[in-house]
Amino acid sequence: MKNRRCPACRRRFSANSEFAECSRCGADLSLLITLRKHADRLVSAALAAPFIETDERIRRLKKAQAICHTPEIQQLIDSMCVEKALMA
Repeated sequence: MKNRRCPACRRRFSANSEFAECSRCGADLSLLITLRKHADRLVSAALAAPFIETDERIRRLKKAQAICHTPEIQQLIDSMCVEKALMA
């Protein structure tokens, strides 16, 4: 979940990088990095809060997915939906 691609030249960059500029084309990546970190915080908060219900947890994960779509977040959502269906 930490590696992304520059939208201009498709070179990989790390969301944890201290550089907010693409090393290949010079594109400003600061907004992408900020959005990615925000989505990561939302996922962490959704998974770390033991008191919230599965529906609320799924809602928070979908919010993170809307900000920064990743296959990993989708897998979490799918697994929680299956878990919820099994509990019903």
